[in-house]
Amino acid sequence: MKLRILGVFTISLALAGFASFARAGETTYLSPDHRLRAIVIGVDPKKEGSDKDAESRVEIRTATGKLLLSRDYSSPDGEHGDGVIEAQWTPDSAFFVYSMSSSGGHQPYYYPTLAYSAHGNTVRRLNYTTVTGNFKIIAPHSLRTLIWPRDKDGAAIMQEVGVTMDLESGAVEIGSTPLPTPSAPH
Repeated sequence: MKLRILGVFTISLALAGFASFARAGETTYLSPDHRLRAIVIGVDPKKEGSDKDAESRVEIRTATGKLLLSRDYSSPDGEHGDGVIEAQWTPDSAFFVYSMSSSGGHQPYYYPTLAYSAHGNTVRRLNYTTVTGNFKIIAPHSLRTLIWPRDKDGAAIMQEVGVTMDLESGAVEIGSTPLPTPSAPH
């Protein structure tokens, strides 16, 4: 009986130690191949200790914790930055995709969508006016979302159009498609 109690106690301590690894306001996304971790850290300079994570910092780390890349989207006043609202790895672990919204309510119709490339250790912003924070990943590394296309002069046409982008090649297929459904909360 003592052995069993000791075993349960040991397991409880191990789980408690694992849980303490993550900080409050932090969400970790493990790549499908388990080699990388994308960590989204909520930042709200106006409300220290608040549950409100209006702005974000994104870190990419190896499975052992080595920092590969960090991007801070917070602002000094907490009203001019961006916060991650949707994030997901592609099934082939080549890209970590995330969409953001403005912390101050500026441009409520615009959701910057970015993609981290594991091969180049770089982040690039997708060159379209995305009009939803929701997106769908299509294997192996494509993204489907809604955009406002641009006319020949570069002005946004205020009509939602579906787009599928191959994140590796940059190929884009534009056409009407239903709005991506939001993913389950992370």
